[in-house]
Amino acid sequence: MISVLLVDDEPGLLDIVPLLLAKTGSFAVDTCTSGSQALAQLLKKQYDVIVSDYDMPGMDGISLLRALKLQGNQTPFVMFTGKGSEQVVIDALNNGASYYLQKGEDLPSIFAELAHKCQLAVQQRRSELVLRESEEKYRGLIENAPEGILILDPQGTILLANTAAAKTVESGSSALLTRRNLLEFIAPGSRDAVLRDFTDVAQKGSDAFVAEYTAITVAGNSIRVQGIGKAIRYEGRPAILISIREINPPMENDLPDSNEKAFRKIVETADYGVFILSGDHFRYANPCFFTMTGYSPEELPHIEVWDLVRKDFLDLLREKIHGMHKAGKYTHDVADVTLVVKGGAECQVRLGMIPGKFDGKPAILGTALDVTVQVNAESRLVQVNKKLHLLNEVTHHDLLNNFTALYGYFEIIKENTADVHNLAFMKKQEPIFAAMREQILFTGYYHNIGSLKPQWQYLENAIRDAAATLPLEGRLMKLDLGKTEILADPLLVRVFYNLMDNSLRHGGHVTEIHYSCKKRPDGLVIIYEDNGMGVPVMNKERIFVKGMGKNSGLGLFLIKEILAITRITIRENGEPGKGARFEILVPEGRFRVATRT
Repeated sequence: MISVLLVDDEPGLLDIVPLLLAKTGSFAVDTCTSGSQALAQLLKKQYDVIVSDYDMPGMDGISLLRALKLQGNQTPFVMFTGKGSEQVVIDALNNGASYYLQKGEDLPSIFAELAHKCQLAVQQRRSELVLRESEEKYRGLIENAPEGILILDPQGTILLANTAAAKTVESGSSALLTRRNLLEFIAPGSRDAVLRDFTDVAQKGSDAFVAEYTAITVAGNSIRVQGIGKAIRYEGRPAILISIREINPPMENDLPDSNEKAFRKIVETADYGVFILSGDHFRYANPCFFTMTGYSPEELPHIEVWDLVRKDFLDLLREKIHGMHKAGKYTHDVADVTLVVKGGAECQVRLGMIPGKFDGKPAILGTALDVTVQVNAESRLVQVNKKLHLLNEVTHHDLLNNFTALYGYFEIIKENTADVHNLAFMKKQEPIFAAMREQILFTGYYHNIGSLKPQWQYLENAIRDAAATLPLEGRLMKLDLGKTEILADPLLVRVFYNLMDNSLRHGGHVTEIHYSCKKRPDGLVIIYEDNGMGVPVMNKERIFVKGMGKNSGLGLFLIKEILAITRITIRENGEPGKGARFEILVPEGRFRVATRT
């Protein structure tokens, strides 16, 4: 018997879920109507799995999940909600949810799937507990090693890095190094030697001696390192274990002092503030910075920098300045802060800072760009969009929850009806229910298009996030995308979800899905292919028109609208009978090779 704690604010669902869930397996279900009630209940009783809605008053499902993780509660967590936002899916999985399942019109299938997810989550948790003890010992040895340790795949991709390795290459976190290639951190003059030694280790099993190379850190600094490698197996596959350490650390850089007259002219006429900060006081400022702060050249040297910064930004600025001084080498940092200028008015500025020396003492050379007008305009726009978004979201969420409850009662009535005529009428109602649900979901997705700023998104991650919510078991998905990022609406995941969902719905017996990309003079082409039935010639343009298609006719229309936000286009040019083939054209300036994933 699997014990389940169900958390949902809809009374109808609290009645229906235990009834339908009990039909699919051995479950004992307790219910709570809020996140706070669930936290109190979990102090009294332990459960095998928690099933929670997302959108609830007071504490939503993500907040409940975070609260449980902060308490150290590792009970498997399944997000079961009517909210279909990709961001909710990503937030749930990123915060430790075992699975995400969306409420829908096919209740028997949905609850069978919910039961299956609960069983899988419980099985996975039990397996994790067995493996955790040995894994923690292994990771502890690596993480606390005094020298840098890297584990690479045969192509040089970093699979694991410890803290010492991250510190050596000036990375803020060892996690930021994973999935990057070792050669990104090797100076051009040392790459041939690294490749030669890497090949020797793969063939012979280990290095014969410690070798020295020139490396490039994340901050762009050149350092000398020693390294030695050994061939191992990691997670069941061939890999290379490398130990590294820095030798002859570089000295602290001074500010450049050549071409002083030329630089001074540029600085004095700049339309942004320039300053030199030594200790707590300004040692130099250009005319624009005096105008920005309201202080004269006679007054500013007697003003401490902390007196210019609004109190809620003091800790941020202190942390950044202290961090640059502590680094002791050339770094660069940016901070958005609010200044309190002479007379008490406020000014939003973007500070750019580098450390160095002035008159032989540690100093900060900085620039200050006034972004007050931009920040105020963005703030007003955000508030307006927030209100509109909230109105739509509440309406959409309530409508979907009521629809789910209504359909649940419909299923129960159908199961308890023997009258043939009534069953015939109810059979005709089912496609109407399906169409209603598709329309409800579509309005939610369509409202979110363009509501957030376009973001740089790693293609492979977006596709894998979409695939995680689809039944692709037994189908081959191949990704040949390199380290490509594109600038697109945050709903990009929905583009790939709808493409794959379209293949599953209409492609016949699709067993393979392939993503690839190639550079063309007019931009980057992302190619999606399946081995299904393909699209008839007469429908190749019509499939992107709203309302066209066998079901709701909204999926491909939604794709086109999402991509159009950043002027990305899509067309279908596959050969009928040999599978669908979609080409997504990303214009110049809206794609790049990622330096990290």
